[in-house]
Amino acid sequence: MRQAPRYVTDQTGGDKLEISLPGGRYQLTLKDRAVNVLKDDLGLDVGDYVPDAFVPFFVAMGDAWFPRNNEKAHIISTYEVGGPLTEEARDVLISYVTNTRIHKQNVEGFESALKDSPIEADVDPDELQIIDIPTIPSGIDLTNVTVFTS
Repeated sequence: MRQAPRYVTDQTGGDKLEISLPGGRYQLTLKDRAVNVLKDDLGLDVGDYVPDAFVPFFVAMGDAWFPRNNEKAHIISTYEVGGPLTEEARDVLISYVTNTRIHKQNVEGFESALKDSPIEADVDPDELQIIDIPTIPSGIDLTNVTVFTS
């Protein structure tokens, strides 16, 4: 049986979002921006359920991630958004989407999350803050550098 997403913490106190996907319940690690949305904007506490519509956006914008980053597109495109948003949750989600800088590398996932979402008609693409990740200056040797992305 599918359960609503829930704001939880792990054994070390790390903030997580527990979601249902085909195959079971999984925990996505949350970045501070998502935690601030949950706690400050939505007024949620650990253990509270999170409106479904936030999950694909948190993942698309890099504020929630799965240990296997290759699952990102799959989560965004197949996550089942159920139930309506309250007016307050709708306002918070629209504010989060329009006031957050979206890295250019995340635009495709963001557009996928927005398509057929409960806020699709409320978001003007001209309001989005899309930023390009700066290029590495010439002369910097990256031969022995490991790059991590979320």
